Amino acid sequence: MPTPTRRPTRVVGYRPPRMNQTRSVQRSKSSVPTFRNQTHAEAHYGQEIESATELHQLQRLEKRYGDHLHGWLEEGIPKGAMGDPHEMGDYRIQRAVEGTDTSREDVPETVLEVVGDDGQPLPETIQRSLEERMDADFSDVRIQ
Repeated sequence: MPTPTRRPTRVVGYRPPRMNQTRSVQRSKSSVPTFRNQTHAEAHYGQEIESATELHQLQRLEKRYGDHLHGWLEEGIPKGAMGDPHEMGDYRIQRAVEGTDTSREDVPETVLEVVGDDGQPLPETIQRSLEERMDADFSDVRIQ
């Protein structure tokens, strides 16, 4: 008697991994992006670039930190603070306490450490599960 053929298992709710289509330059994580002209570079970084020195600084930061750089640029973190958890934490705390009666000195050092760290993305299975249940995008959620 022939053995019955087994149907492939179907994973309910599977979504293929998202492709980040907002970046206009293809590169490996360790390479420095190159641009056709200044307009192309400004579109890639989402801001006006004043000089070749500033462009080189952005390229070095991108080579070292990858796509984290784009989030930091959107957040408005000064280029000199990018990658330094304490300076980034100071900037975020300063921005958070603006217009309040709280001063920087009132914020515990542990809070600065947490705020200065980018954290890790949710594990893929948990992210998919939460997105399905809540019909929301959790790709920007980070945990410590």
